[in-house]
Amino acid sequence: MMRGVVGQPFSYQIEMSLPIVDYSSVASLPNGLTLDQESGLISGTPVNNGDQTIQLTANFNYPPYATRAELLVRISEESELAPMIQSPATAVAWVGVPFEYQIEATNGADHYFMNSGLPQGLSLNQETGLIAGTPELAQEHEQLYIVVQNQLGSAESIVTLDILEPDRIAHVTSLAQVSATVGEFFEYQIETNLETFKPHQMSAYNLPSGLEYDEANSRVFGVPQYINDETVE
Repeated sequence: MMRGVVGQPFSYQIEMSLPIVDYSSVASLPNGLTLDQESGLISGTPVNNGDQTIQLTANFNYPPYATRAELLVRISEESELAPMIQSPATAVAWVGVPFEYQIEATNGADHYFMNSGLPQGLSLNQETGLIAGTPELAQEHEQLYIVVQNQLGSAESIVTLDILEPDRIAHVTSLAQVSATVGEFFEYQIETNLETFKPHQMSAYNLPSGLEYDEANSRVFGVPQYINDETVE
């Protein structure tokens, strides 16, 4: 059986072990899908939901014969699928500073809950999936076991939350203004007041053409392409 969702791109590759001349289907495919008779790729965007059984024929070149198989195609509305969690797997908060983390899930998730307790000062809105509040105690590597549900199923995820003391709020300490020359290699090391600050917690935006951000080493590098003044965040 192959599954698809109404309004979302779909593809299914028929695979055979011997050389094929062409493929064909006795019964019509669901609306919005087509069969490439040369490659055996069924693709398109389904229009209607429902189950449909199609009969596929593969014509072999050598030895010359055909083989047939039935394939059940099940197209569902998005709301007819179990949810999937898409929100980040890590989060950072600070003691005494308001914090929010939105649990994001697909397919009409309508109930959110925890398989573990939340740190003091935080609470979960079970209807919206918003974790919010003001943390009271520092806790590093706290694992939150999140579950989301709809009428057709559930999904689980673990979010690692670091709650830090206020004196561990990072500030960039490297130079606020630097110069570079067009056509020459440039490198700028981003430094903070925290020796243990994690590089993945930093980012850089609005970089001039030719420069890129090295997340692993917290640096901006490259060869500038044009003359300009640019503010990088």
